[in-house]
Amino acid sequence: MSEAVWGVDFESFVLETLEAYSRLARAQAGDLHSAEDAVQDVYLNMYRRWEELSTRQGSLTAYGRMAVKNAVISQFRKNRRMVPAPVQELPE
Repeated sequence: MSEAVWGVDFESFVLETLEAYSRLARAQAGDLHSAEDAVQDVYLNMYRRWEELSTRQGSLTAYGRMAVKNAVISQFRKNRRMVPAPVQELPE
C-alpha cells in the first residue's frame, strides 16, 4: 500500500470516528482536556500501527473505541500519580 493511499485511508477513518470517540472520551473522563488527550493518544498510536491494523480482520471502529476507553483510564491514572509541586512564594 502506498503512503498516499495509506494516509488517505487513515484520514477518512479519523473523520468518520472523531465525533464518536470524542463523545465517548468526554463521557468517560468528565474532563474535556483529558478526553482530548486520550483521543489524540489513540489516533497517534493507531497511525503508527495503521498498516498492521488496517489489514486485520475485525472492526477498526470497535478497536478504536476500546483504545479510547483504555486511554481515558491511563490518563486518569497518570493524573493521579502527578504530585503538585509546592508553590514557592516570591520575596517581597
